[in-house]
Amino acid sequence: MIFEINITNDDVEFSNFKESSKTTEGSIKGSATTNNKIIKNSATFKIAIIKDDISLIKNKELGEIIGNEDLKTSVGNEETLEAINLKNPDLNLTSDDVDFLTFNNSKANLKASSQSNRFRGTLEVKYSYTTKFNISIFEDALNKRGVSCNFCAKI
Repeated sequence: MIFEINITNDDVEFSNFKESSKTTEGSIKGSATTNNKIIKNSATFKIAIIKDDISLIKNKELGEIIGNEDLKTSVGNEETLEAINLKNPDLNLTSDDVDFLTFNNSKANLKASSQSNRFRGTLEVKYSYTTKFNISIFEDALNKRGVSCNFCAKI
């Protein structure tokens, strides 16, 4: 229920203020003054947990992300989070904090998860993704050894 009343400092006294933080809810108690004619009794109001706006992180240009797997062609969520945290060491962003809206090999758009107690808002980060390539696979094939031996026997 939403309603509006016009009160002044003469109508209410505030006490028991408890500041909110990133981990705990705050509160403040409002009590009717003896001289007011608008309100009666008292009420305690909750103050929401302070969440950081994820769009305000300092380093959104992540540089180069190198894939962790041979021949993988696109960046993954964990690699992107790792790169964000490397460029923003005090952030400690986790997969519980964000949902990936879109991503490709040059940028990602993230939204703070509704379950996150730490963040709100959206974020776009930019990077260049390169694939790790292990040439030893081909060396093994040419030398008829390793996993590729079955293939080599046919040529």
